[in-house]
Amino acid sequence: MRNDIHAPRNIVPSDYEYVGIWTMNITGIGDCLFIQEERKRNKAHMDRTGGQIRHYSNGSCGICGNVMAIYLALFYHAKSNEYITAGVDCAEKLDIGCDFKAMQQFKRRCADAREQQAGKRKAIALLSDAGLIDAWEIFNQEYPKHAEGCEFTKNDSFVDGTCNCGFDDAVAAHNKYEEGVIRDIVGKLVRYGNISDNQKGFISKLLGNIVRRPILEAERAAEREAAATVENGRLTVEGTVLSMKEVENTNRFSRWDPETSWKLLIRLDNGAKVWGSRFNNLEKGDRVKFTATFQQSEKDTKFGFYKRPVVYVQKYTAAERKFISTVAWG
Repeated sequence: MRNDIHAPRNIVPSDYEYVGIWTMNITGIGDCLFIQEERKRNKAHMDRTGGQIRHYSNGSCGICGNVMAIYLALFYHAKSNEYITAGVDCAEKLDIGCDFKAMQQFKRRCADAREQQAGKRKAIALLSDAGLIDAWEIFNQEYPKHAEGCEFTKNDSFVDGTCNCGFDDAVAAHNKYEEGVIRDIVGKLVRYGNISDNQKGFISKLLGNIVRRPILEAERAAEREAAATVENGRLTVEGTVLSMKEVENTNRFSRWDPETSWKLLIRLDNGAKVWGSRFNNLEKGDRVKFTATFQQSEKDTKFGFYKRPVVYVQKYTAAERKFISTVAWG
């Protein structure tokens, strides 16, 4: 028969302060952030009071002695400067203040974490069998953080331009197209547990692009160095359509104007690149000779914009037209 201060018959509910959730036997998911945060909060409270957990029973629950309890609540007893762990049922029966909604949410998050861990193990196996384990390493890369001592973190107002640790470059590298697509596909693999052969092939292609990236970037830099500047004015040029993109129309004058329109990026034969509205149903990869009004970009002399494009039409002088007519009609 227990006769300590925390025995069920001696408990005074108003003497106990709810601190947080105390977990037992959380195997496999103990490194989850939400569990670490809960443990950190409990530890901070105990460091502040100097109190320790007292075990008056042989079980996990400090009230009834239940040895099977996994999810426990941590309570602080200020009069004895002691902590006890109590099962949810005991806390509810004895009317000790416990955040039951937080407990239920915590249990759901633990269940979700276990499902995710199972999904991760399956994803690793699938990617490994397909020879794509490098994709898993990319998926697990942490988002960049400012280095310790960076001027940006020292400024409470976080003024742009104060960073001196290369954070922006690290973020740009982390968010490159190939890495972003790989994270998206692998994330869905973890969630849904499957991946198609087409997705495997695409991941393989993206990984190859990452390996070849230094070479491709050097080639692009060389192309850019050799490119000519964009000239202003009405000019006739030749080039190749590099890409098409559907964009929102920000200058709609009425509700009948289309909400979106297609734009083209064209690399001219002199290496310069120009951007403008799609015309003549051009597609990616098409070669075209056209006349348009060009405007050089204020930020990049080798990039520009075009408007009022028309596919090139040969114009003849009066003498040339007369000659052509004479030849045609004899």
